Amino acid sequence: MLLLYISQQVTIYVGFFLLVIGVLGNGINILVFSSVRTYRKSPCTFYFLIASIVNVIYIIINLISRIVSAGYGIDLTRTSSTWCRTRQYLIGVFSLISITCSCLATIDQFLLTSRNAYLRSLIIYVLTVTCMIPVIIMIIFGYLTYRNIHLTRILAQQQADRQLIRMTLIEVVLVVFTITPYGINNAYSLASAGIAKNADRLMSEYFASTMISLLTYFYYAGSCYMFFISSSRFRRTVREKIFFWQRSNQVQPLQQVTLTVGITTFPNKINN
Repeated sequence: MLLLYISQQVTIYVGFFLLVIGVLGNGINILVFSSVRTYRKSPCTFYFLIASIVNVIYIIINLISRIVSAGYGIDLTRTSSTWCRTRQYLIGVFSLISITCSCLATIDQFLLTSRNAYLRSLIIYVLTVTCMIPVIIMIIFGYLTYRNIHLTRILAQQQADRQLIRMTLIEVVLVVFTITPYGINNAYSLASAGIAKNADRLMSEYFASTMISLLTYFYYAGSCYMFFISSSRFRRTVREKIFFWQRSNQVQPLQQVTLTVGITTFPNKINN
């Protein structure tokens, strides 16, 4: 019973924390990637934008109902079969869309940093089908991108954005550390489904599943903060977007223009 109580409390408080930082962080992603011209030019940031929009919907649909169920005992999936089926469908769809976008962003950066001109010119959408196994793909192409960076000496000529590459690679790390344990836990559950278990083992597995499930939400909630850590340009853009009023209140410096008439020089100050 102690593990059950701990699981409920962790779900409530950690769930609220993830809800707040998830909606806030993904909202910042949406603001930056949709309004800054330098980001709108890249297919990679388009995938980040779609993933951020989907992540907000996923967090609202899945996490709120989980918190309400654990904290207040209100589980609409038990009272409405329609909502139960709809919720499971939406969770599956939005989860796959989000991870697929991360996969496509990783593949896009691999192609962009390649020394092969043909690979750099592909239309990335044809590779969508390869995202059926997203974690494996992100690990593979994340490694290949890292290798390309070390092998290629002409990244500047290829117009490859180093900061965008770092943002993509740290997204790979986030997926590996948050989604992989969830897959391992599911594999264990399937493998041990036919084994007789006592109450203590069932409670321990329930506690572990709860912790691992909460861990996966860090993927849907944490991309903005990973981008903030890995990219100075992203940090600067976020500050400019959030503290926009400070820019409008700044006083422009005076420029001094020198007018020369004959051999006499007259300084003239002109306001911008």
